[in-house]
Amino acid sequence: MNEYKTELKRNETARELAADAVTEQLREIGMWAVEQSPEELPAEAAPLMQRYQGLSDEIARITGDISRMEEIDRRQEEIKQRMRELQKERDNLFRGLEPVYEQIGAVAFRLFREHPMVDSRYSLVFEDLARYQDQIREIEVRLRRSSGENGQTGSNVLSRVGTMGRTILLKGRRSVRESRLPGMLRSAGQQLAEGDFLEVVDDNELSRVSQPLRDARSGAHGIDEELQALTGESGALLEEFNRISRGNRLNRARQDQETEVRSAREKTNGVLVEIGGLLEEKKHGKPEDQMKRLKERRRKIVALEDLRIRLEAGLAVEEKEALLKACRREQQSVTAEIQVLQQRLEKLQGDDAQLVTEKEEMEKKRGSVEDLFAQTR
Repeated sequence: MNEYKTELKRNETARELAADAVTEQLREIGMWAVEQSPEELPAEAAPLMQRYQGLSDEIARITGDISRMEEIDRRQEEIKQRMRELQKERDNLFRGLEPVYEQIGAVAFRLFREHPMVDSRYSLVFEDLARYQDQIREIEVRLRRSSGENGQTGSNVLSRVGTMGRTILLKGRRSVRESRLPGMLRSAGQQLAEGDFLEVVDDNELSRVSQPLRDARSGAHGIDEELQALTGESGALLEEFNRISRGNRLNRARQDQETEVRSAREKTNGVLVEIGGLLEEKKHGKPEDQMKRLKERRRKIVALEDLRIRLEAGLAVEEKEALLKACRREQQSVTAEIQVLQQRLEKLQGDDAQLVTEKEEMEKKRGSVEDLFAQTR
């Protein structure tokens, strides 16, 4: 029995493989058919061909969307990297321009001093500088005066000591103000550069000292244009990506669309098998080699099915034999029980006959019951 079961299991596997082979052969015939012109195929194939084309277009669209999303994702990373590089490059353009702003401030202040009628918009920038410079000049005048007093003959010691103290104090004040001038010039130069001063004022020295800033701005302008273009491209790509991905991130969108592709391909294979089955049913005869292989595989399935029937019959025979043996064992057991019961029956029948005889003898001795009890009263 186990041998039959083993062979039936092998037969089941072989039939499944044979059925898969037939399906694959039908699919290959369908693949051949979709490459032929409609005139070479049965008219009934037209709806199937349309379904196949629709599914193929859907697969092409989805796979194209997946490729496009991956392409957009790569491009977005390139844009981010390029924008970081450009921003760093732009920041570097304006590093180290402090001396340039100081020179611009110095030249602009000179022009302001030489041309007092400069636009009032700029004069506010120079107010603190002018005040500091006036204070420095006033200090220098006082220093010269103090120096003259200290050099006069006949001055007593106390007078000279007082003059020297004032001189030291004045020099200290001048030093403090002079130390602040570079920073004030830089601040003024930067304020002017942020406005239109460099474009409005025509001065060769101003143009010369501000050239590094102009170069930086020119470079920054080119960078800003590229950044703007990259930002626009990134926005358009993001909009396209969201439309294709239905608002999902790349991995989720790709997973969903790959699932759709697998489903569409399964449907496509089903349609191809239907086309192959239609050509087989209509006895189309082409392609000859594949139709020949299909017939061979069909015959193999029939042979395997016949073998299955015989194996199942053989298994049934063994099962019936086992049941028959059990039935016969039960019959033997029942027969033995019947013999024992028969013997008990015969004994009981003998006892019954003996008891009947003995009863009759006692009845004779007893006589009539009425007479017997009448005599006893």
